[in-house]
Amino acid sequence: MLKYSLIFLLLFTTGCDAKQAPDQNASAAAAAARRSAAVVINMEGKAHELHKINQKQSSAVFESDEIRFLLTEDANAVSLNFNLTRTKILETGSAVYVLPKANHGTEKIDLNFFNRNRDSKSIQKRILFIAGTIEIQELTRNRLRMTFKGTGQPLTGKDQFPVEGSVNVTF
Repeated sequence: MLKYSLIFLLLFTTGCDAKQAPDQNASAAAAAARRSAAVVINMEGKAHELHKINQKQSSAVFESDEIRFLLTEDANAVSLNFNLTRTKILETGSAVYVLPKANHGTEKIDLNFFNRNRDSKSIQKRILFIAGTIEIQELTRNRLRMTFKGTGQPLTGKDQFPVEGSVNVTF
């Protein structure tokens, strides 16, 4: 009986491994695609990737003590807005912000997304990043590298959900 149990276990394990190999390859391919994406946003159970940022419709604005980013891609329903006010980040080049606490002083940090394909009222297509961590690894007048992980909520909505992603763009 032990012999048959071991054979069954060996066949079961081999069968699982054989089924997992394509999934692991698919996962590796998906991970590679995410690494090459300029913007990755995971929210509401979906991954949104922007690979070719539209330079004409997107913007990176640096005015006195205000920095604004709008990142879009042609034919992509999702865009990213990121705004910093009075943060002095250009002096340091990197920072970690924990929201909502970071917005209680003179600094203002705003991260939001617009998903025009979201099944909701028009005003609730805007998703606000309301709580979590935004880590800026590099910010210069020519480059933005950052990650974010936390909670999102539609504008005027009450439902909350996990949001995470990354940005790696050069202007």
